[in-house]
Amino acid sequence: MDKRNILLEGRQTAFIREEDEWMKDMLIPMGFDPLYWEEPDGIPYPDSEDPVKWWDWSRRTLVRRWLMKEDLSDAGGIYKTWYLLKFICQELDNTWARRYGRYLADMREGKDLVDGNDFKAEIGKVLKKSSDFARIDGSLWKHYSHFRKWTGVSIEKISLPGTERSSERLVEELKIMEDKALEHGIFFGTTPVIIRIKE
Repeated sequence: MDKRNILLEGRQTAFIREEDEWMKDMLIPMGFDPLYWEEPDGIPYPDSEDPVKWWDWSRRTLVRRWLMKEDLSDAGGIYKTWYLLKFICQELDNTWARRYGRYLADMREGKDLVDGNDFKAEIGKVLKKSSDFARIDGSLWKHYSHFRKWTGVSIEKISLPGTERSSERLVEELKIMEDKALEHGIFFGTTPVIIRIKE
């Protein structure tokens, strides 16, 4: 099955409270327009200004918004969507993702039928779980290794896994990997939905 990252080129809305004005500095560079409102069912905001936490929030938010708009009316659509989202789900909750992947494989063999809305709800719950520096770093290296294998292209700015570096540097590397994935058409499953604003 052909996999490509989903590219969003329009700004996204992010609802903030007036006391959270500081969030604007985190949201705007990521392609979000902060508005004063409440979003009770969205991905919870990070409780710090750590760039990795905000990058993680952004990618999970974009995946959730894209997923909720998808029309998943048959097993084929559900399985194709899982194929795009399974890597981020494995990073967020590997035990659940492996079990759910087997459940969906059974569905393909006609043993059961998964409802599209139930599928969205299950993935939505997982997307509310945050990741951490080490897991994101590991996912970056895993996908970079895949990228390098299929393109033969090395990216000097991608660090070896476990390299000590700042959150800012890790986010910079992730964005480089996203851009290279889009450029070469190699799926970067860590961020299946990528936003790039054309100014």
